[in-house]
Amino acid sequence: MLVNSFSKSHALTGWRLGYVAAPAEVIKAMENLQGHTTSNPSSVAQYAISHALDRDDGKFIVGVNQLLDDRLQQALAIIAKMPGVKAAPPQGAFYLFLDVSAHLGKSLDGVIVTDVDQFCELALREAQIALVSGAAFGDPTGVRVSYAISSDDVIEGLHRLRKLIQRMG
Repeated sequence: MLVNSFSKSHALTGWRLGYVAAPAEVIKAMENLQGHTTSNPSSVAQYAISHALDRDDGKFIVGVNQLLDDRLQQALAIIAKMPGVKAAPPQGAFYLFLDVSAHLGKSLDGVIVTDVDQFCELALREAQIALVSGAAFGDPTGVRVSYAISSDDVIEGLHRLRKLIQRMG
């Protein structure tokens, strides 16, 4: 059985379109389940995928992958200078999980940061950075940072995060 999507292969994240190749009985079961649990893909999304597939010479995605890799390397270089923060390079994603456990229990302006949810709220309020709590992914010591935004925004956001962490005591 093969299950895949167009999110990363054709840089169509958010379109939520994919495909499956499987035995007929599996497809029928999936069809029955989907018919009662989800809506159908829009015609606009289907035309976008069709257009991407018809004109795919491989060059576009190579360029996208290079751009994302460049951003990743820039992000990792900045994160390496953040005291007490660790990040494992992603494997097939365009976001990083940062281990901020060294900063839980610290405070800013008299408020103790007790967990990653509070850390994310602090980052939004004090540094205007939107992080996603790792708790939602089973990681109570991490935050998720996307680098699928402009390079300038990635760099600026990570510098703001570094300055925020330096202010925590």
